[in-house]
Amino acid sequence: IYRDHNNSNKEPWQRRLYRESYIALRTESLQLRTAKNDESELSNGKAILITSPDMKEGKSLVSLNLAISLAEANMKTLIVDLDPRHSLQNMLPAVSPNAGLADYLMENASFQNIINQTQINNLSIVISQTKSGYDLSEFLLSKNMSAFMQIARENYDFIIFDSMPITLSSESISIGSMVDFIILVTRSSRTKGASLTKALQIMNNNSMNAIGIVITCLKTEKKYKKYYKQIAVSH
Repeated sequence: IYRDHNNSNKEPWQRRLYRESYIALRTESLQLRTAKNDESELSNGKAILITSPDMKEGKSLVSLNLAISLAEANMKTLIVDLDPRHSLQNMLPAVSPNAGLADYLMENASFQNIINQTQINNLSIVISQTKSGYDLSEFLLSKNMSAFMQIARENYDFIIFDSMPITLSSESISIGSMVDFIILVTRSSRTKGASLTKALQIMNNNSMNAIGIVITCLKTEKKYKKYYKQIAVSH
């Protein structure tokens, strides 16, 4: 239900186009995982940070759709919500966690206690914090966060971090050194050039391994309509 960017008025061919876009992103992620494993001792898990230059760029939607797409490909996937101000929990209403990542980092909950199964096979979620009001940014560089990463890598094929906009908070910078790759999400006709430049500069200054930019809310050109209609008919 998230692939059409929350617009139920899209035509079937447009929804299929969106779906194919996420499948392509999934394919790139799988290829990068293979390439990374050839160069390192990582045998399980691939950590990807998804952030944006500013608010309302669509990063949470991209994070969730990529996670769903990976899960549908039989990849055991964990999505970690690092944006408490705009929680992914609102997009997954069936999930009612008792504890979040901050509880684990403060040693108030075990790893198993903060893992929440979703209604989608192979997809689990960890929220950032509970109502305890912890400041998550204070603990992302702790030894407990390193322990979380190690356990997650051992138990999941992919770990997707939906983080806050990189120009507005330190969370993305803190977690950026722990992940393998970073995807920057921008929004067509909305992202300002100055914000994008600042985001890229921050990532470069902190040696963050950005692999590409995803552009959301692009206008779907009608030239694709005939092609995707033909695919639908053939199926």
